Amino acid sequence: YNFEVYDSCENYAFTKVKYQREINILEECETAFGFNKELATCFIPDFSRWGWTNMVEEDNSYTLDLLAGAGQGNANAEDFFCDANKGTDVGDVIIDYFDGMITVTYILADDYEMTEAHVYIGCEMYPEGNNGPTVAPGQYTFVADESMVGDACIYTFGPFEASGPLYVIAHAVTCEVICECSKPDSCVGEYTGDGVIEVCPDEFAAPDAISGVDFKAYPVPFDNKVNIQYNFDYDTDVKIEIMDIKGIIIEDAHVPYTTKAAGQVEFDLSRAKDQMLFVRVKTNRGIEMKQIISSNNKR
Repeated sequence: YNFEVYDSCENYAFTKVKYQREINILEECETAFGFNKELATCFIPDFSRWGWTNMVEEDNSYTLDLLAGAGQGNANAEDFFCDANKGTDVGDVIIDYFDGMITVTYILADDYEMTEAHVYIGCEMYPEGNNGPTVAPGQYTFVADESMVGDACIYTFGPFEASGPLYVIAHAVTCEVICECSKPDSCVGEYTGDGVIEVCPDEFAAPDAISGVDFKAYPVPFDNKVNIQYNFDYDTDVKIEIMDIKGIIIEDAHVPYTTKAAGQVEFDLSRAKDQMLFVRVKTNRGIEMKQIISSNNKR
């Protein structure tokens, strides 16, 4: 930039200013979600987009893998699914839930940067939008200011007051840093916006999230078919998932359940490739997972 100035006496001055703007070069920007195999439930088939909601309990600390690009297949096709093994690990999400306070911290891997961060914390598996449950990140409990997350290698939401078992969705958009001009003096950031975690109703929060769910899988070992039998003392929707050792859901069922009824679902697993599988049963009181073994050792 060239600057010239004259005063009333026709004195003249001139200066040249060079302005250099440095920006990081980012590529391969992807949607990322926090995932923990023991806690996570895929959005699919409830929604036509991939991602996970994770159930947590008080007095625990959890680590989620922040996985980018883990949706496989066509989003509009029946074979679309969450595949943690196909995702790129771009960091961790640490959930600390102690003494009635919950904190969610993103820790980015080297050479990755966040451009967006959204966190849902609530009693239900998904946040509630105008038209019912949704997984749109803009509807999450806490939406970070985009201008605040770009330079953050560590970004913290909370601590926030909370109680009882809760679901957490940790979403981000992450990019690979191809060229970094300079590092900021500090890469630690924190959420300073609005948002309140809803108070869960007593019927949701009171029971223990694990002991409130139990089921029987038989026969074990199974040949081609396995039965999942359950009996609960509360009304609930029951979601049953059969997963392989990679955490991929190969069979699932959604069943409404009435108190004290004898519930049972049969699955045909003749095409399952793994000898060891996992059964995960979810109700509105919690989650339980058990291992089942096939009698066919050639799988």
